[in-house]
Parts: sequence; structure tokens; C-alpha cells
Amino acid sequence: MGKQPAHNRLGDERRKRGWTQDDLAEKSGLDTTAISRYETGAAFPRADNIDLLAAAFGVTADKIFRWLREGAA
Repeated sequence: MGKQPAHNRLGDERRKRGWTQDDLAEKSGLDTTAISRYETGAAFPRADNIDLLAAAFGVTADKIFRWLREGAA
């Protein structure tokens, strides 16, 4: 498996919605440290946390996985 990009689309998609990391943390039930680490590629979320992010964004888990693997636009 290849190296994750330094920044991924998760943060871009969050900002498109006008959300802060605090907003996403509240909507997903995750903490802001985790959100930051996922957005910068410092960590990759477990499957259950991908599901929480998907529910918060109203998208599929597959879409979240792709956002995490794609570089920022």
C-alpha cells in the first residue's frame, strides 16, 4: 500500500461545508485531535471511525476512504 498524501480531501470537504474541526468532532463523536490527525495524514481512522465520519458527512464509508486516500485539491 502506498504512502498517504500529506493532506487529504477530508479537510477540504469539511471546509466546503463551512465546518470547523470542532464542528466535525461534535457531529461525528470523535475528538478534534483525531480529526486533525486524519486530515493531515498523521493517522488513518479505524473502520468504526470511518463509519462515524461517513454519518457526519452524510456519505458512504467508501467515499470517506477515498477522501482519505486522495490528495487535497
